[in-house]
Amino acid sequence: MRIYYKECFIEDIYHFDALDVLEGLKIGDTVCLFYADEDPCYKDSFCKDPRCKDPRYKERIMVKTSGNEEKILGALSIEDSKSMLPFLKNKWKKLFSGQVCFADKTKKGENNRIEIVIYINENK
Repeated sequence: MRIYYKECFIEDIYHFDALDVLEGLKIGDTVCLFYADEDPCYKDSFCKDPRCKDPRYKERIMVKTSGNEEKILGALSIEDSKSMLPFLKNKWKKLFSGQVCFADKTKKGENNRIEIVIYINENK
């Protein structure tokens, strides 16, 4: 069982891979949440992408697609990241899960918007 936590827009999508995968995103698609030093989607739990090391993302939660071809979609705002970051930094990697709830494909370039819903997962 999951509990609804919040909805957030993904920011800085034009700095990452979101525009490349936007057409394929569907409402309900699962996304992974991580911060630059921890990546729960990979076994080695470390983000290898050099874009994650940008100081602008140090205190922000990053969002990526899940599946065979993980692509970084962007970052949550500092404000949206604040409440979740302490848990991710303390290795509670499976506490939160996310799903796409809105993907505006009608605009061109950086004016596109992607929104995710974040859930708190049941402790198993």
